[in-house]
Parts: sequence; C-alpha cells; structure tokens
Amino acid sequence: MKILIVSPYPVLPPIHGGRVRTAGLAEGLARAGAEVEVLCPWYPGQPRNGRVADAFTCRSHFSAANLLPLTLEWLASPLALLSLQPPPRRLLRSFADYDLVQFEFCAQARWMRLVPDRVVIVYSAHNVERDYSEQDSSRHLLWRTSLGRVERLERLAVQRSDLVVACCGQDIERLRGLYGGVSRHAVAPNGCRTTLLRFDRLGLRAASRRAFGLADEDRVILFLGGDASHNREAVQFLLAQVLPELKPRTRLWIVGKSGGEPARSADGRVRFFGFVDDLRPYFAAADVAVNPVEHGSGSSVKLLDYLAAGLPVVSTSVGSRGLPEPPPGVLVVPRSQFASALHRSFADVGVDRAGLESVTWEHVGRGLLREYGALRAAR
Repeated sequence: MKILIVSPYPVLPPIHGGRVRTAGLAEGLARAGAEVEVLCPWYPGQPRNGRVADAFTCRSHFSAANLLPLTLEWLASPLALLSLQPPPRRLLRSFADYDLVQFEFCAQARWMRLVPDRVVIVYSAHNVERDYSEQDSSRHLLWRTSLGRVERLERLAVQRSDLVVACCGQDIERLRGLYGGVSRHAVAPNGCRTTLLRFDRLGLRAASRRAFGLADEDRVILFLGGDASHNREAVQFLLAQVLPELKPRTRLWIVGKSGGEPARSADGRVRFFGFVDDLRPYFAAADVAVNPVEHGSGSSVKLLDYLAAGLPVVSTSVGSRGLPEPPPGVLVVPRSQFASALHRSFADVGVDRAGLESVTWEHVGRGLLREYGALRAAR
C-alpha cells in the first residue's frame, strides 16, 4: 500500500509530542510493509527530500505561512495559523498516485477536497483540537477567532475523512459528541521506540552520573516536555510546589522546550537542558521521571519513553491518559500527593519493559496497516 502522510509541522527535530507521533506512525507503517512518504514543511535539520530513519521518505515544502507559529504565536493558536498554508499544488497533483492519504492534525483539512474520490482519506487526530485550543487560549490575542477556526477545521476533517484515527477511545467519543457520527474510527495509541527498549540504562548509569557531576547521594527527578501550555504549567508546579518539599540533595531536571533556554539554578537543584538529540544519558542518570500535567487531550508520548528506558514514573491521571490501567512502574497520584510520592525510594520499583513490546511504533503500525487494508477492501 502506498501512503502519503500530510503534516502541518516538520517531522524533525522531534521537539514536541506531535512531531514524535507523526514520525512514529510513519516509521511504524513503513516497517509494517507500506510505502510511506511524509509531506511537511521544511525545518533546519530535516532533509529537504530524503529518507528518515531508513524507513520513510520526507518531502518538504516551503511557504512563508510555515513560519507563522514562530513569529505570531501571541496572536492565535498554531493550528489556526498553519491553516493558512497554501496547498503546494505541484506536489499535490500526485495525490492520485497514493492508495491512502493520512492528514495529521486538522490544519490542512481544506486540502482534503483535492484528494481524488478513489483515494482513502484518514484524519489522524492527535488531540480533540477544539478542547486543546480552548485550554491554551489565554496565550492568544485573537483567541475567540482562533478557537472558532480550529473548531471548523476539526469538524471538516472528521466529516470529510473515511476513517478517524485517535490516540485513545476518550477522544473518539468526544469527537463524536462534538461533530456527530464518526462513520469509521480506529484507536492507534502512542508508541515507544524499540531502540529505547534495548537501551542498557543500568549499565550506563554510573558513567552518565559521573559525566553530569552527580554524587552518590544526589537524587534526580526528570521531566521531559515540549513547549506546550500543559508542560509549562507542569514545570511551574514542580518548581513551586514539589521541589521545596523534597530533600536538599534532590535535583530537578527539565529536558525539552517547556523549560525555556538551558540554564542552572543558583543553588544547583534545578537544571534546564532545553532540547537534546539523545535522551539516553538523561534517562540513565535519573532516578525517577514525572508527568504532573493537569490538562490536555490525546495521550502522553513521554510516559511511554520513560517506561521504555526503564525509569519508574509518578504521574497524574491526566498524564497517564489513554492507558487502560497503570502499567508496572507507574504510580498515579493527585497533585496534592506528588511530593509525598516522590519521597519514597524507587530502587525496588520494577518496570516491565518486555511488556512494552506490544506498544512499540512497529506494533502500532502493523495494527493500523491492517485497518487500512480492511478499509480499502470495503471500498
């Protein structure tokens, strides 16, 4: 099967969960046997046209509108701004060459009308975008206009697609409640990378901690997150309400754009690393990971990466959303109990990394490709 994935965001570098999911689905479908190409904006560090992860082909396009979320983030939501991307018609003439076109997010829902009738259209919903944009509205000057535009685009994406794919069943039910009947749907949960499952965290732990200048008595709490409102708010919660309640030798590490620019706190207890290419040294050096988010939809990519690396996790119920029940190694507590939960030792907490083989991106891709095959057969 020949599949084109259309994304309003670049797939590289993986600076937020949306990019990670798009690349994960593309790689999973490709390794399951599909021929996959991704059409997305170009960004430094991403091939203009070329192979990614030796699995799928990236085809980049250039438009001034691609830069709007970077220059006008104060004005409207990223999806509302990215919906102004004009379709690269020279590239989209080739829509007819594919069996299935999968649209990530709803920003480019208007492009769906350019897809020939014989080609299957899939809407890949990362969140319930209408709800997500409302939660993020305080950042944007034109929040009412922005929210209305996102809602219209999401309705269009749901109604024009042959199949709606979501991260979890809760999102399917919410989309159905907002926009009426979802004719056909599938749940493709977020996955984890097989390379993390093979990563020898304990074997690299001592060397990683020495490289970061940690003493034996130092205890490291790790939070990983991109520049989204729920991640930034979680960082502020950890700084203001959790860290002051923990022992003085406890360190808080913030990896990713949610903490801003790389920096170290005056007392050395907090480090902001910014985006890093290789998470393994940080996973090896840390003692426990956290996901204290309180809003958002979809499900958390970071939680599965924590577990795949062998790190125990303390999470809110929102942070573990999409999992039928907390897997071994995940302690789900309300925020009021976060500090007390982190007082305990996690040395004896086991993470079932072998059990995560069923949620690798390769496994998710195989299930999704079976669904696509059945859909084409029914057509």
